[in-house]
Amino acid sequence: MGRVVNWDYSSYYQCCLYAAIIVMGLRCLCRPKELVELSFNQVLVDLPERGCITIKSQFYKNDQFGKDTDGIPIEPIKDSPYCPVKIILSYRSLVLHKQPLDPFFSSLGSSDYLNTEFVSSVVKAVNNTSAVFRHSLRIGGASQLVKSGEPLDMVGFAGSWTSAAKNRYVRRTQLVARKTSSKILTNSFCDNNH
Repeated sequence: MGRVVNWDYSSYYQCCLYAAIIVMGLRCLCRPKELVELSFNQVLVDLPERGCITIKSQFYKNDQFGKDTDGIPIEPIKDSPYCPVKIILSYRSLVLHKQPLDPFFSSLGSSDYLNTEFVSSVVKAVNNTSAVFRHSLRIGGASQLVKSGEPLDMVGFAGSWTSAAKNRYVRRTQLVARKTSSKILTNSFCDNNH
């Protein structure tokens, strides 16, 4: 028989908040400020197709004139407890009373909106290491794309990088993914043996 747990709405809210911040930050390769400034009307449900969510983040660091109108689609992951759409919708269902221009992420039961330090503290609370930085979600998302085999130009597109800055985030991951050490050492030893 399972253990009975007292229902604590504030803990449930905090879990949903943390999960939504992590999912959106990783998937959208967000800077903390972009998450903090995201408004409720920029999280669109059932776009570009039913079951998806689109994040219409504009006026970020590389879009200071608001020309990026496409948004970032987040597709569901079928049969997964970590479906990003379900996680975002779970949090959204707790804050449906918000006005369209209110920040999407806020603390429970108050008008306190979150700041970039809070976003960093969420990442640290979940990861629990000392190596957490303000851009950890952005770096982590980019690194995962490289690990999964996405080319650097796609990583740059996904993170709206207009410069080579993405290379600083993903170069180590890319070297490991391409098995650079194995190639160097194997080729060196093979060449020396013949």
